[in-house]
Amino acid sequence: HLECCVPEVSSPIQRYDHYYPGGIARAEYIQTLGTLFGSEQALMSFPYDSFLWDIAENETTYPEDITVPFLLIGGWFDINIEDVWHNWNLLTASSPVADLHKIVIGPWVHGGAGPAHVGSLQQGDLEYPEAEHYNEERALDMFDYYLRDIANGYANDNPIEVFDLGTKNWWEGTQQEYDQLVALHIYNVFTTDSTVSNASQLASTPTLTYSYDPSDPSPAVGGHVLSLEQGPLDQVPEVLSRTDQVPFNLKIAYDGPIRGSIKVKLWASTDQLDTDIIVRLCQEQGDGKIVEICSKGQRMRFLEGMTEAAEEFLAPDEKYLVTISLPPIELTPNYDDLWLVVSSSEYPHFNRNMNNGLEMYPDLNPDSLFQPIVAMNSLHSSTSYPSTIELPMDGSIWSVNDIDSPDLFGLFPNPAKNEVTLAASGQVEELRIYGSDGKLVLHRFPSQSTFTISIKDLSAGHYTVQSQIDGIWTARPLLVIQ
Repeated sequence: HLECCVPEVSSPIQRYDHYYPGGIARAEYIQTLGTLFGSEQALMSFPYDSFLWDIAENETTYPEDITVPFLLIGGWFDINIEDVWHNWNLLTASSPVADLHKIVIGPWVHGGAGPAHVGSLQQGDLEYPEAEHYNEERALDMFDYYLRDIANGYANDNPIEVFDLGTKNWWEGTQQEYDQLVALHIYNVFTTDSTVSNASQLASTPTLTYSYDPSDPSPAVGGHVLSLEQGPLDQVPEVLSRTDQVPFNLKIAYDGPIRGSIKVKLWASTDQLDTDIIVRLCQEQGDGKIVEICSKGQRMRFLEGMTEAAEEFLAPDEKYLVTISLPPIELTPNYDDLWLVVSSSEYPHFNRNMNNGLEMYPDLNPDSLFQPIVAMNSLHSSTSYPSTIELPMDGSIWSVNDIDSPDLFGLFPNPAKNEVTLAASGQVEELRIYGSDGKLVLHRFPSQSTFTISIKDLSAGHYTVQSQIDGIWTARPLLVIQ
């Protein structure tokens, strides 16, 4: 009978979001599954979230039936990384042997196309000798312990091991330790000194516009794909050389890991009835390459939900808040080596939007070119429409701005109730507080370096405090409690 199990880069759970993240079909993935298993038409028959997807998910979710120890092995560049984490959370919450399960997440792809595979030295354009064959080592440790009765201490090993893509070191610990290292920090995307060269230009550059032509989509180069070459491939020659995207260089004055899912909130508009917003998170290497770490998108007709009833076409040039949660990562940045690249396609990773508001998948084809229209899409940032990025990070509160010092101001106490004191290194010329929904809730011109703000009218929750000190904008998160 079964004694233990080591599923690699896999999950049995069938979810709508797995095949249609943000309401967009994973075109090449679904086509590959069709070639391998004949499932393409079945998957394409249900492009909306519905009770049928609920049934499929319920029928393939059974953590309470897992009664032997599992060692889940996943990869940060794997197509199933979100599902592996989802499965881990279910097992540790509902399995009868929850305390016996372990998880290892390395710098690995799914495998099956190209030379890279789980545990190989080469992953895309990069090499990770610190993780080579580590999946096999941990699997053998488990088998030795449970199947050969070797007292190797496996049962006492920490349940979580994750590889940091920045430091290229392994972190291990308990679930409680993992969770304690995460705190949410929110920053304004447009103040990252890239397309907008510095914060002072925000007033003159509140909108960035690019075109999207479905007949000439931005290509998928590496990333979380199945039939294409997988993993961290250089985006400079084929993606960043194009004009149909907006790159932001994130300058993060912070000494610790980004841990979990980055959430990007962009105010966007288009001149068409529908379009997509695609976000790639990339990391610059020492040799000048900028490789993709992960990506995801949002079909804008589904901003109110993925069901057919929630589908709503856009009013041309009206501003909409687009929220995209990227796949989870573990990555300690090196100040300015992270890039956020915003476009409207990553083809054929994602189905290309025709922008016309018509049927998305004629003849159940995940890759059709049907009456395409060129869209002019815009990203916005202003007091009323702040485009932000939420980073799950540990440690002190730092900024994602082009600044030399992370110590421009502090908030005390934090968390706070009724009032909070701001102490700055210089005179605070302007102060803004934004809610977690991106709305401005407080705006002041203090002209002081130390002062107290009343927050008794703010609801409990996460806020972002932005201040301008000597012409430099920076930000701190604030937790309000009641």
